[in-house]
Amino acid sequence: MDTILSLKDVSISFGGVHAVNHVSFDIGKGELVGLIGPNGSGKSTTVNLISGVYKVDGGEIYFKGKKVPAHMDITHRSRLGMGRTFQTPKPFGNLTVFDNVMSIALLKDGFREAAAKTNAVLERTRLASVQDMLSSKLPIERRKWLDLARILVTGADFIMLDEALAGLNSAEMDESLELVRQINDDGVTILFIEHIMRAVVKLCNRVVVLNDGSLLCEGEPSEVLKRPEVIEAYIGGGKFNVVT
Repeated sequence: MDTILSLKDVSISFGGVHAVNHVSFDIGKGELVGLIGPNGSGKSTTVNLISGVYKVDGGEIYFKGKKVPAHMDITHRSRLGMGRTFQTPKPFGNLTVFDNVMSIALLKDGFREAAAKTNAVLERTRLASVQDMLSSKLPIERRKWLDLARILVTGADFIMLDEALAGLNSAEMDESLELVRQINDDGVTILFIEHIMRAVVKLCNRVVVLNDGSLLCEGEPSEVLKRPEVIEAYIGGGKFNVVT
């Protein structure tokens, strides 16, 4: 499998605290990888380093076989094919669903092509039926889908989903997992940052576990979650139940 993303000995500190400490892992093209760990383990900081919100203090990030310069900003990384969502969706609340996506598409394409791409992405993300609704009126589940649609219309082939299931009920969660799986089946590589272990086990083919800013382990989800060091990191050595 070709590697799409490589972190090699990546580190960053804030005020002397090692938020990410010499972390290395690879993601293969087409994989759906979970990034997990307890609160404060460095997950969101790692995503911010990959996407360009933060600059690495040390180490290197490679994307599609090429080193990503530490100074490369978010916009230029997006042009390489990277995208990310946020824990809290950030649509333009005063625009319709269609215009939210169209406004992003127009950054790269002329009107006709942008409109065609917008329509295709709205169908793909199950938002076509609400395309004329103001995004501020959408339920939380579909606001999260809209975040995803705005990334897909850029042509991103590597997407980081940061707690995409937060705030959803069980039915919404299952529907969102189905959508994420479909996007991955379409060829988009996904890094899935999530606290809900049932979803991680159900969706991901591999997980990377962080703790205290360092790489704890990686492997197949159901096996990794049985490891004593992972149980200890999450709940201090108690029984760790994963409902599949």
